Amino acid sequence: MARKTYADMKAVAKATEENGNLITATLLELREALGYNRLGVRVLGYIADGLDGEGLGYFPQWVLDSDSNEAPRSENVIRVFKKGTAVGNAISAVLEPTNKGDELLRESAGGDAAETLKRVRELVAE
Repeated sequence: MARKTYADMKAVAKATEENGNLITATLLELREALGYNRLGVRVLGYIADGLDGEGLGYFPQWVLDSDSNEAPRSENVIRVFKKGTAVGNAISAVLEPTNKGDELLRESAGGDAAETLKRVRELVAE
């Protein structure tokens, strides 16, 4: 995976939108987007807050959870997605199950959306 650089979290959001509302990013890339030189458990929270502030979600969620990832590594990878988009809603339906989300997944399984749902499930399983 080629290393990407982002000037700030707005640039991460723009890259996400330009790439079908879903990108892969390392903690190093996101840490640098916030201007930090070191990666620690506090920076994980700043990354999560920065993504949320731009309307972005991420998974796997444990990577930015300081209780689950006590020794974060710059090469840790997360998927970043734009909330409120078709792919974002499908990912949220898988990560945070609800009856409404179940219906969304069922509806997504028909037509062209079936391929999108398959891709989301593959990404979530990684």
